[in-house]
Amino acid sequence: MNGANVRLGVFIGHIVRSVEAVEVRRAWLISQVLWLEHIGEIQEELRRTLKRSLNKPEYQRLRATIAWQPENQGEIGPIVLERLLDGLKESTCSQAAHCWLELRCAELVLDEVAGELGVDPLKPKKRAELDDAKRRLLQVVEHLAHLNIELVLPEPEAEHLEDMRALVALVGT
Repeated sequence: MNGANVRLGVFIGHIVRSVEAVEVRRAWLISQVLWLEHIGEIQEELRRTLKRSLNKPEYQRLRATIAWQPENQGEIGPIVLERLLDGLKESTCSQAAHCWLELRCAELVLDEVAGELGVDPLKPKKRAELDDAKRRLLQVVEHLAHLNIELVLPEPEAEHLEDMRALVALVGT
């Protein structure tokens, strides 16, 4: 069981770091979605508020800055923003799904080992880390759903489970 805590503990640490990376992407995605949804309101509020406190030349410079649009905005501006956001959505979902796959492999194989041994092979600290990573990843999925981003979490295929079993077998030797 000590081997499981050492080797699989490193793998669980990898999963925890992967979940942290997914959480950062989720935060970035949410901020971008909210920014794009409210940019017009932000621009208008800045214009109203700052017009009273700036002299005319300062206000004109600021207004030009706030109203900035990419060159050829009519042709590529909105498309570029949409592509960036789509890419961020896709990469966040892909990273979350991959992380879930690794987490589920670890869970399922550890459950098999626990069934054979009659006891959880992980120390409570490592089990808590794995359980917390799962909780946090499910929370990311829930937050993405609020943005109308559907993420289907895959269950491991037999080959994934065999790879994890091989890792566990190495631990036992």
